[in-house]
Amino acid sequence: MEELIRSEIQQSIQVKERILSDPELVQLIEKMAEAIVEAYRKGKKVILFGNGGSAADAQHIAAELAGKYRLDRDPLPAIALAANTSTLTAIGNDYEFDEVFVRQLDSLGETGDVAIGISTSGRSENVIRALKAAKRKGLVTIAFTGKSGGRLKNFVDYCLFVPSEVTPRIQESHITVGHIVCDIVEKRLFGQLGGKHRAVFLDRDGVINEKPPEGDYVKSWEEFEFLPGVAEALRELKDRGFLVFVVTNQRGIARGLMTVEDLELIHKKMREELGKAGAAIDGIYYCPHDVKEHCICRKPKPGLLFRAAKEHDVDLQKSWMIGDSEADILAGKNAGCFTILIKATTQFGGVGIAADGVAASLAEAVEIVVSRGGIAKEAR
Repeated sequence: MEELIRSEIQQSIQVKERILSDPELVQLIEKMAEAIVEAYRKGKKVILFGNGGSAADAQHIAAELAGKYRLDRDPLPAIALAANTSTLTAIGNDYEFDEVFVRQLDSLGETGDVAIGISTSGRSENVIRALKAAKRKGLVTIAFTGKSGGRLKNFVDYCLFVPSEVTPRIQESHITVGHIVCDIVEKRLFGQLGGKHRAVFLDRDGVINEKPPEGDYVKSWEEFEFLPGVAEALRELKDRGFLVFVVTNQRGIARGLMTVEDLELIHKKMREELGKAGAAIDGIYYCPHDVKEHCICRKPKPGLLFRAAKEHDVDLQKSWMIGDSEADILAGKNAGCFTILIKATTQFGGVGIAADGVAASLAEAVEIVVSRGGIAKEAR
């Protein structure tokens, strides 16, 4: 029994090593991921399908995209066509089983979407028909298959040939590649892999403006007061080529102490005043929710930073988060940014949260960013 276990694992390793040693296959995986990234940037979706174990793989990959793979981020639209048994049996009964995917794809697929067909043999007729239809409709077409590729390889833009003829080994490699693709897609879309821009993310209260007393909120422009040196510090960041974003928790909305309109008026006037001083803000992202709502945007979760990174093509690993609280520092770290704490200490409630730098003001924090060339020298 032990020999069987070792043999199966060794075979699986050998197939993956063959993929790893083939530069063309490795490059193909990257190209498939980039095609999906491009589709998502254009507001498109991913449609996946296959039979049996391949149907399970299609659902698995769709779940990683629509839910999350590793990053706690906004969902990405992905549909697995084998998931709805009512639809499958209706089409299979009224027409034929070879039509179960093509009819769904005809109704759901749009030009620019990505269709991923999975077939270990490359001979599954229902997968082939769906990919042919997808190509006619202008979808980007991808196939996950085995060594030969079967007929499937003739109808797609990208074809992953797993170098094996053993079905279990092919399936194992399909899900491995699927995970790699999901990882690349997440990191490219949400700022952790190759974004074009560096950014500095700023908390608002206590960083840009005077912080209200504990439990209170800045509810109107009349209550808003800039801290000294803020405009000059932001202008320095802009001159250095950084994008500047404000990311702020505003629970006062959820508590009924202010409205969204109140908050947006404050932000409108704040941007106007900073703009006059040559310190333009590139975007403001806020969380209006209460803690108990368990949203993905409230710091210390990194949702606000991920959203800004996705919308502005930011490389989070070359960016900074500046804030005055544990939630700010954790949000920055959770997003992969360098962090600066505007405080005299990094101790919060007896727990040490090590920021990459500590400053007494935003101006001093910007000096740290500039002095390090935008890159933290200490290991995080």
